Amino acid sequence: MEAEGHIGEGPHAAAIRETVEEIGDLPMLALPAPKGVLQFPIGDDRTAWVHLHEVPYFTPALNGSTPEETAGAGWFKRREVGDLDLHPPFRAQWEAA
Repeated sequence: MEAEGHIGEGPHAAAIRETVEEIGDLPMLALPAPKGVLQFPIGDDRTAWVHLHEVPYFTPALNGSTPEETAGAGWFKRREVGDLDLHPPFRAQWEAA
């Protein structure tokens, strides 16, 4: 997910806000600091950032305000991510993390 920040909003806060907008209610009010942050180019001089958090597995509510942005989205356990058809730069960083 690529999060665009609001004025005065840091990258992590922007990522959380974007997540809530897209998937809806999170099961916790405050996430711990990310375990890692991955970044990779996605073209047109843009960069995708992925904030990795260790959280209990949950099924997202999918009641966010931008459902068109999550059409076809999946929700995976950490051990399942390596089996996905990942963008090569993301795969390399995921495996290193």
